[in-house]
Amino acid sequence: MGLYYSMSRDGDVRSFYGRRLNRILPTFLLIGWPLYLIRGVIGGDTVTELFLHLSTLDFWVLGRNGTATWYVSFILLLYLAYPFLHRPLSGSRWVMGFLLVNAIVFAVNGLMAVFCEDFFLNYWEMGQTRIPVFLVGMIMGRREMAGKANRTWMAAASLLAFLVVYRIYDMATGGYGTGTGRLLYRFSMIFLALFISFFVCICNDWIPDNILRRAFLAIGSVSLELYLSHALLKGVFSRSGLQQSHNTPLYYLLYVVLPAMVISFAAKRKISIYDKKKICYNRKRNI
Repeated sequence: MGLYYSMSRDGDVRSFYGRRLNRILPTFLLIGWPLYLIRGVIGGDTVTELFLHLSTLDFWVLGRNGTATWYVSFILLLYLAYPFLHRPLSGSRWVMGFLLVNAIVFAVNGLMAVFCEDFFLNYWEMGQTRIPVFLVGMIMGRREMAGKANRTWMAAASLLAFLVVYRIYDMATGGYGTGTGRLLYRFSMIFLALFISFFVCICNDWIPDNILRRAFLAIGSVSLELYLSHALLKGVFSRSGLQQSHNTPLYYLLYVVLPAMVISFAAKRKISIYDKKKICYNRKRNI
């Protein structure tokens, strides 16, 4: 949704790319690089593997099992593609455009699942099966700006789609380990995630402006930081041997979840201070 708002601001592609890069790059440098280096030293990564991790190319070269942060690699590609999708999905025929793009995505994934199953299972399916969620966010941004977003209807439709697709997966495939099984399972979970998201939004409208709501907003503001720090600390926890000797929810909370939250908020504050200093510097420069 944020991408739609950002692109609708002025329609300038260069400014859009600059804002997206400014959101991801400082966070990845501040959190991703140090934790990838620690994870690499503990796990014995080669120089080539470290380079791929630090450059975000790991997902494209090593596949889903060779990266802890596939989301960053994939979202950068979607950011590059978004300006070319914005107009067709913002015009009067947005429904047709939305259905067409999703049909293409499903068809490509389906062909890969059938004809190159090993490649599909071991490489990019983790990212490419998430494209519909990306597109739904675009449409919801459009509807929210127009004041026409019906979250109740969207929640009901998502829940129904989840039940139907998961039932097909459960009855007609060889399970999660097959290409078609993985494809249907991924899409069913996408619909479930959409239902949960819409349901939370509906509930949020009824929650008064109190500490709980502010806590949710604070956590939402560091979603990227939390993703990076949690994914990489989880790797450190596993590679260091702590997971084998302290494999309980309590230790996972102490060694991964809580440090991830501390790192996320600290990084967000550091980046905010830097941004404010940069703004002040630019203002003085223009005086």
